[in-house]
Amino acid sequence: MREKLSKLACTFVVALAGCGPTPSQQQGMNHCAPNPCDANATCTDGPNAAVCVCTPGFFGDGMTCAPCSSACAAGQYQSAACSASADRVCSSCTGIANCSAETCTTDADETCTGCDSGFFLQGGTCHACSGACPAGEHQSAACTATTDRACTSCTVIANCTSESCSTTTDQVCSACAGGFYLDSNACVACTATACPAGQFQSAACSATADRVCSSCTAIANCDTETCTTNADQVCTACSANFYLAGGTCTPCSGACPAGEYQSAACTATTDRACTSCTAIANCTDETCTTTTDQVCTACAGGFYLDAGNNTCVACTTSACPSGQFQSAACSATADRVCSSCTTISDCSAETCTTASNQTCSSCDNGFYASGQTCAACTASCPDGEFETAACTGTADIQCAGCTAIPHCSAETCTTDSDQTCTTCDVGYTNRGGSCTTLAGTGTVSDPFNSSPPLATCKAYKAQYGALATTGVYTIDTDDAGSRAPFDVYCEQTMDGGGWILALSRPISGIPTWGCLTPGAPPTGPANNTTTVLDYGAFAEAGVGEMLLMGGQKIIKFYYPRPGVSFQVNYRLFTERNCYDPNHFASDAPHTGTTRDGIGHLNDACTTSDFAIFKAKDSSCPRDSTNSHNGLYNGSWGNCPGCGTSPPTPTPNCWFYGGSQASNLPSLSSCPVTSRASWGDYTTGDMTGNNYVLFVR
Repeated sequence: MREKLSKLACTFVVALAGCGPTPSQQQGMNHCAPNPCDANATCTDGPNAAVCVCTPGFFGDGMTCAPCSSACAAGQYQSAACSASADRVCSSCTGIANCSAETCTTDADETCTGCDSGFFLQGGTCHACSGACPAGEHQSAACTATTDRACTSCTVIANCTSESCSTTTDQVCSACAGGFYLDSNACVACTATACPAGQFQSAACSATADRVCSSCTAIANCDTETCTTNADQVCTACSANFYLAGGTCTPCSGACPAGEYQSAACTATTDRACTSCTAIANCTDETCTTTTDQVCTACAGGFYLDAGNNTCVACTTSACPSGQFQSAACSATADRVCSSCTTISDCSAETCTTASNQTCSSCDNGFYASGQTCAACTASCPDGEFETAACTGTADIQCAGCTAIPHCSAETCTTDSDQTCTTCDVGYTNRGGSCTTLAGTGTVSDPFNSSPPLATCKAYKAQYGALATTGVYTIDTDDAGSRAPFDVYCEQTMDGGGWILALSRPISGIPTWGCLTPGAPPTGPANNTTTVLDYGAFAEAGVGEMLLMGGQKIIKFYYPRPGVSFQVNYRLFTERNCYDPNHFASDAPHTGTTRDGIGHLNDACTTSDFAIFKAKDSSCPRDSTNSHNGLYNGSWGNCPGCGTSPPTPTPNCWFYGGSQASNLPSLSSCPVTSRASWGDYTTGDMTGNNYVLFVR
């Protein structure tokens, strides 16, 4: 090994003193210090001298090192790599014909990457670009490095037989097909039709121009003429206001004279003709354009022109109709004018000579003439008189007094012999139309003057029927007892009548009176009294029904039920906190513990403004107008239970209107036998009315 190193070192030594050991080596000397080699070389201490070797990327003798050459130039390849002692070697690639840029790694793998000008690369070889495009085509794509040039046909010009172009839009025609001429790079069809009237063909169609038409020689006032040369012209139609006669154009005649009209217009070949107008009776100045369109412009005396009908009308000479006067005389264009007299109200016959001197001679039905006005007829004669003559247009009704009936304070009659007494004097009664003294039996025909008084309103209604009308009556509830007769208000219409007014209080929310005391009852529904019908008189009158209303709305209905004291019920309702609560009696419905005299404090429907439809059915032990759980919802009354569905058939039917009234059954589904006998007292506004309690 040592021998090999010595031989290698002998190749590159600083001093050529020989390769054997030197005395200095033998004595431990380092020949690389200092380093005698190139900066790009490595130094190795040899036995007799330093050994210098160039580092990779450099070549030389070690004392001097140069960089290896860069990559081989285009068209060459590396045939020997760079070593420590020699640079790389590049050799030329094998040549490719017409190639301007090629590459290779050996002398047998050359590749062309670009051809010479006029050639394009395809399939690894260079091909010559094609020559110019043929006629009728243009170069649409030039020859490139990889493609040949492309030729495309020119855009066709219709009917062109010789065309050239350099792009798709610059085609040029140089010759057209037969029957066409070249005009602005287009082939236009030669005109085949004859020249227009008044012209002839002076030049035929050529390769570059259409046929030429020239005007015929003009004929005076001729509109249409023909010719084949400029010397053989013929007129076929004249201008307006000329007609053709003998080959020339002659002027039409002027307007027709006054009193005539044009009966035939000037034509292409004949002159106009004039004819006399048709006469208009009583016309002094007339024009026309035909035999039927004569027009009058002035009429003879005593006539006026009705322009709308083109006639002369005789002026009206008769007087204006009744109720009118002549306000304008007959003129040349209008008849005399009649204007209405100033209207007299309700007048049917009126005259005047001016607008302000009207006079009425007869009035409309129901009115009679009175001076310059019409007065309304008197409707009827006063009490105690009868009509002897009806009202006419000129006079009011005529009345005469009835024949007097002794002791009669009010009588009626239609003649002087059929008088009837309607009201007798005090102390007398009406018997068959005459007044006689009272018999003292109470069976007279005047219920308001009954003597002695009856016990109740119901008794009056039963005895006197239709004569017992609504009003104030005197009743005596205990007959010959200690209670004196007293006045009450009797409602004799609702549900057959017979109702005594026991209470009347203003409406202000719910019925919240605190205490009403027994005494004189109110004498009218509008009386606001703090006293009510005495409960003793209530019991003596044998009351069996109570009806609470608000205005015309029924609010609550009471009727006797087994085990219920109706007198106590009445006192609870009217006296309220004046009555000793320890004396409360059972009063159905009795699910609550404390009553307010109208219903339970928590669920009584009678404490609000509701409309009730009530059925009278005494077989039901409960008050069928109490809502029971649903103050505003409405519900069915039920028998016998509370809060359950009504049985079938339903013994009593009722419901009241509230916010949910639409959810309730119709009253029409209630059995007829269970419906109340009164009418529908459910409508109207309670505002401004009173709460009223009727009993009977």
